[in-house]
Amino acid sequence: MGKEVSDLENIIGKTQAQILKEKFNMPHFRLTISGWPGAGKGTVTRPLKKYYGVEAISGGKLRREYAKQAGISLTQLNEEAKKDPASDIRADEYQRNWIEEHGDGIVESRLGYHFVPDSIKIFIEGNKRTLAERIMKHPRKGEEVGKTVEEEMRILDGRCNNDRERYRKAYQIEDCYDSDLFDMVINTTKPDGSNKPFNKVADLIKVKVFDYCQKAVHPKFYLAHPTSSREKVRRWELEFEKRTGIELINPFFEASSMSPEEENEGESKYLRMGKEVSGIFDVNLKHVARKDVIGTVVVIDDSWTWGTPEEHAIAWLMSKPVYAIVTHSEKNYFNHPSVIRTSNGVFRTEKEFETYMVKNKSRLFRELEKTRRKNLVNPVYAMIFNEIKKNEELLG
Repeated sequence: MGKEVSDLENIIGKTQAQILKEKFNMPHFRLTISGWPGAGKGTVTRPLKKYYGVEAISGGKLRREYAKQAGISLTQLNEEAKKDPASDIRADEYQRNWIEEHGDGIVESRLGYHFVPDSIKIFIEGNKRTLAERIMKHPRKGEEVGKTVEEEMRILDGRCNNDRERYRKAYQIEDCYDSDLFDMVINTTKPDGSNKPFNKVADLIKVKVFDYCQKAVHPKFYLAHPTSSREKVRRWELEFEKRTGIELINPFFEASSMSPEEENEGESKYLRMGKEVSGIFDVNLKHVARKDVIGTVVVIDDSWTWGTPEEHAIAWLMSKPVYAIVTHSEKNYFNHPSVIRTSNGVFRTEKEFETYMVKNKSRLFRELEKTRRKNLVNPVYAMIFNEIKKNEELLG
């Protein structure tokens, strides 16, 4: 488990949920856990409930109880719900009221993320064959189970398609299993299809939840831009922060004013420092690498200098999201392959970028997770990371 997470365990007399709320100034601590049948949503919820010191509710358990009350199987209840969504709506309303009553808690439910929008949204997945084998090994009363793994996999497909059809009809949700709707995706099986130990899965979720709180509750971005246009960029930055609630860390200025940092004399400062100028760049990169910084915003205008694209590239190597505002008068800068390749979004104006950030503020951690996954599977980045590792080994 990450050091920051383990450090929280040393604080006596408070639940982990209370500690996180105080540390990150959060009004509530709410997790919603969805995922594929058999992925282990309920199994992983139990240790998380104990660790965070909160109550939990299960949407699947509610629906199984409704089926029992009606004297039918869950499969039959789900089929009936395609025609009449009353049982789905009843369960969903109960969950929504439950979390409002409790304040904090874990909702383990297919649509929990939809009805608790201010939650940290977790999706649990796994190898399809392995999930089918799990269900066959631990069948639930009232649920149809296949006689072979292949048959169970077909049943799983049918069950998921039933869910999609019901929720599309009841709530106009196109695909309730779309992992892009969630802040983090957790796989409970290894690449070879074998099961991961669920205590390790729970530990991974704890680390990712802390990472989410650290980076996404009050989002911060490093702001890279040309020296010559620093006053213009600063005026836009201060207004942007007021309108969006997103903090931009600008190395040219003090935290809350138009006043430049002490002894900041622009380009003459760099010329005067000579070889020592690399120290300034190192400080900037430390800001990019900060644990609470989710990504980087770069401004490339007609006065751009090499420092800006360098910070851009290094942020991307750290697998942090990068958004580029390219106002340069030459079109080829906006369409440059390196800008497109290493950016999560390229914008022609500050207003266009701001509109995007306001619309997608709740999705920023998802962008971070997608960037991490994308870089990890890219063979070019794998080669770069291996070279870094090799250099470490050679240095001893």
